[in-house]
Amino acid sequence: MDLHHGDTVTLSAPEKPFAVPYGVLLPRGANNVTVTGRAVSAEGSAMDGLRHMGGMMALGHAAGTTAALASAANCSPAELDVQEVRSVLRRQGAIIDPPVTNPEKPS
Repeated sequence: MDLHHGDTVTLSAPEKPFAVPYGVLLPRGANNVTVTGRAVSAEGSAMDGLRHMGGMMALGHAAGTTAALASAANCSPAELDVQEVRSVLRRQGAIIDPPVTNPEKPS
């Protein structure tokens, strides 16, 4: 991630994976539209982790899938069941859930 502080940029890695809410893809006041990339609705600190290639690819995949599902269901993207969108993305190979880690075994 690149953290912007005025004219200074600090590079860091997130401590753990983070979720991106479905609503970032849905612009207020615009039906039948999904957005992705730097057009998503997010605070500056959240954009630090979203503006890189991996985040952009995941958001683009989600936006495209959302648009296709909404078109097939003849509804707006906001009317879709978010869990169904997540299920379709999982079937398409998207990493939706944080990785499961096993706690260290006591010695």
